[in-house]
Amino acid sequence: MVDSQNQLYLVGESATPSRHYNLYRWRPGEVVLGQYWLNIPPLAAPGPAQLQLHLLNSSGFVYDEMFHLADLEILPTQRNFTVPAQFDKPLAANFADQAELLGLDCANDCQAKSGQTLTLTLTWRGGGNMAINYTIFAHLLDEHDTMLLAADHAPPKPTRGWVKGEIIRDEISLTLPTDLPPGDYPFEVGLYNAADPAFTRLTLPNGETRLLLPQLIKVVK
Repeated sequence: MVDSQNQLYLVGESATPSRHYNLYRWRPGEVVLGQYWLNIPPLAAPGPAQLQLHLLNSSGFVYDEMFHLADLEILPTQRNFTVPAQFDKPLAANFADQAELLGLDCANDCQAKSGQTLTLTLTWRGGGNMAINYTIFAHLLDEHDTMLLAADHAPPKPTRGWVKGEIIRDEISLTLPTDLPPGDYPFEVGLYNAADPAFTRLTLPNGETRLLLPQLIKVVK
């Protein structure tokens, strides 16, 4: 893709247009449907852009000609780079230099009755261009580290679209189980790759793959 500032980006690639119908099986004159997921880079300039196709073969021979496929319009993206003046709980948790959890805000001091909905807001800062759209996990735990409630979700903006220093406010609504006994409950958060069968997580500097929030969820009578 060539953007309005004449910057060239790789937005998609494939060994063959059809995973189940390789090139050597094609017949002369046959039409084969190829579908691709195009990833528009977050730093691409807004405005008119051109989508081009470049061919090469497995032995490394490159066809120099670029084939024009389509004209695109990249819409501008609103970004926030201002860190909130304060948090209920400052955190500064660095996940593999790709995302930093700056702080937590929690309504009513993280207190609610069983059956009620509690709102938590996580504030993230982008650490660089991420190649994966990560999912945020948010789990309410018991004293034995058993998950009681999961609120896994995609962030308000896909992580592939985060740029360095960008601030992302992520609001989480937790509806507590109606039979949850009163008490203090740990809460863990982090990021994982939902497209990976192993659900690989981003790590903290200490090697942990989750952050236990310093603020406990308080269930009151």
